[in-house]
Order: sequence, then structure tokens, then C-alpha cells
Amino acid sequence: GDDSGLFSFANTGYWVFNIILDDVKGVEDMCENFVSRSPETKAFDLLEEPGRAWLTKRLLNDTVEYEVDVFQLRCADCQDETCNGKCVNDQCVCGPNQYGINCQFNQPPCRKTDYDRRTKPFTGVGEFFSSKFELLLKPDGTAFYSYNRPVYAFVHQNGFVDLL
Repeated sequence: GDDSGLFSFANTGYWVFNIILDDVKGVEDMCENFVSRSPETKAFDLLEEPGRAWLTKRLLNDTVEYEVDVFQLRCADCQDETCNGKCVNDQCVCGPNQYGINCQFNQPPCRKTDYDRRTKPFTGVGEFFSSKFELLLKPDGTAFYSYNRPVYAFVHQNGFVDLL
């Protein structure tokens, strides 16, 4: 369908990310049946939300939540002890063939990615979003990075794009 994603501030004191589905009744339902949520916060500005561990569920109606430790909306402050690149304006800037928030990876990123087939996929894989992504390349053929992490994409037949 024409599903899209939405960040919302829940009245319970956390940010939620959701895929907008036709059967979602309203904001209250979205705040309980979310794809991912932040820890409790008082920050009404999503960009001011610290890069702490967000939570996700395997199924929308599950009560068990799992930590997602890589969900960040901004870079951490740079420190010479932890940056494997160079600290420039309080950000870790990676050298050639390095990537990661602290330039900790020195192998090229995988060209394709998929969920671990030894486990069950998250709800919606194959129905609302893809499980198979390809490395997004710039016009010069090099990998595209955001916050020193490679970006992966899947282009649907209808032209919509899932990014990872």
C-alpha cells in the first residue's frame, strides 16, 4: 500500500516510530503498537533526544521489548581516546576505508544485507518493507555514508524506497 513512517511524541513520555497502516485506529493505538520507541524523555525536540538505546518489538501487539543499540539521530561527541580517525569540530572524521561512529571499522561495508535467516523476521518484512537491501552508491561508485555508517536501500516497484 501507500504506507509511510511517522515519528510521534507519546503522552506516556517517549518518542515512537511507526509505519502508518490502514488498520491503525489513532494516535493512542500507535503509541502502544509501535515499531520502535525511545527511552522515557522530556525532550519534545526529536533531534535533542540523546542517542540512547531505543526499543522495538518483534510483533506489534507484543509486550516484550528489545533494545536497539544503534538507533541514533546524531553523532556522539568526539574523544581522541575513542576516535580511530581524527577529531574535527567535535566529530570523529574517518580516513580512507574507515567507517563507524568512531571509525572503528576498516573493512569495506557489505554490498548486500538481509536479516539473519536463522531467526524469524520482524513483523512486516516482505509485507510492508523489504528485508534485502543493497549498499547505496554515490554517482562515482563509492559507498554513501550518513553519520559514518553505510546506507542501504531497497527500491520497490512502485518507486518507494526503504532505507537502512
